[in-house]
Amino acid sequence: MPFAHAIVWIDHRSARIIAFSRDHHDVTVIADADSTRQVHRKSGIVGSGHASPRGALLANVADALTGIDEIIASGPGVAKIALERHVAAHRPDVATHILAVETSDHPTDGQLLAHARTAFRRIDQLGA
Repeated sequence: MPFAHAIVWIDHRSARIIAFSRDHHDVTVIADADSTRQVHRKSGIVGSGHASPRGALLANVADALTGIDEIIASGPGVAKIALERHVAAHRPDVATHILAVETSDHPTDGQLLAHARTAFRRIDQLGA
């Protein structure tokens, strides 16, 4: 079933995509193949110390978002921005459908879906 809306929650290890319509939704989980790696923070090192998602994870998420009309990208840290930059550089067909990039902690699927429904209702009202 094709869906018009989706919200993707992404961090450096995995992504959850909830594609939905008025009555139905579908949850897809995409994990990094090397998700067991440990991220260490060290003092005196230039940079934030936060891990960015790997290119393979970003490419798989972009593939899963193909064909969805309106997308919200969310998550903690820099992963959501890395996704936005990756699709802008490699998948302009998907990039044009990302309407918002938001920071969020670790919501449940139900919380994520409820937030997306509210956000798209507001976006639709602004566009009307």
